[in-house]
Amino acid sequence: MSEIIDGQAEKVIELSEESIQQMSTAEKAELEERVDQMQTKIADGVLKGEKGWDIIRELGLNATKQILATSPFVLPYMQNKQAILFKLQDPEGFAKQFDTLMGDIERHSITIKNLAAKHQGKTGVPTEDEQAAVFLLADEYSRALEHFDNVIEPLMNSLIETIKAEHGPILTVNVDEQA
Repeated sequence: MSEIIDGQAEKVIELSEESIQQMSTAEKAELEERVDQMQTKIADGVLKGEKGWDIIRELGLNATKQILATSPFVLPYMQNKQAILFKLQDPEGFAKQFDTLMGDIERHSITIKNLAAKHQGKTGVPTEDEQAAVFLLADEYSRALEHFDNVIEPLMNSLIETIKAEHGPILTVNVDEQA
């Protein structure tokens, strides 16, 4: 079986979970490298294609949605801050972590706003001169989305779990559905 990727036929190997588990570390690394190369070729073709700028805009919207997803926790906490802190075992530590979270959210928001300004009004196919900017923006958005997933969201979830464990259900919004 083969697929055409970026104008080239690529052999597609169908592997089961079992066969992957039986591979050596070197074989797994080689497989991962080939998959990465194929994904890069596909991404290159898509970003250069007729919806390149639209994909960048969509990445920006996804990053904005991440920021908005923090509000079901942040807003009720800020409205009930004293009542929540009063019942926590380490209110000072919690408050410091919350301040860290707010700083991270603020920096993330600024990053997303700055990235959005770089492609405001752009739609459709990027010109040849714009292609480098499209790839750079895709990379920057990917890093921002990943930062949220790996840093901001886990910190927020940790704070939510602390409140649930030590305070109980004071938040009026179902925080489990925010992510």
